[in-house]
Amino acid sequence: MKTLTTILTTILCVLSLNVNALTFIGSDKHVDCAEKIAIELGIQDADYRVYMADEVMSRKIHAYVAGTSAKNTIALVVNKSKRANKYSSNITIAHEMVHVMQKIRGDVFDLTVAYKHQAHEIEAYELEKQLVRVCN
Repeated sequence: MKTLTTILTTILCVLSLNVNALTFIGSDKHVDCAEKIAIELGIQDADYRVYMADEVMSRKIHAYVAGTSAKNTIALVVNKSKRANKYSSNITIAHEMVHVMQKIRGDVFDLTVAYKHQAHEIEAYELEKQLVRVCN
């Protein structure tokens, strides 16, 4: 049933007449929080699709955001093998939504710098605690 719901949601979002809005497609587990954060970040009207998924990954990874081959699409993937409470799940979504905003802005991610010195990570860590409040 979940797969059918996901497919129908995808079809409805793609056919949606509201093309000037950030649309979340896929796993709806974190969508409510992500939508609230998008509003806080001022990106709710961006003409982008965010494909949300839960996957089993290395326990060191909480989540990641990546561009896709399709125009104006971003993948936000959450590690479902992490045993997280609601707050830690929401702070992960808050952090990753900052990366979604950065991709929409066209920021360049410099991965040659040490992780803790990467500008996009510094910004995400600075904003995540403010943003998570809208989800709790």
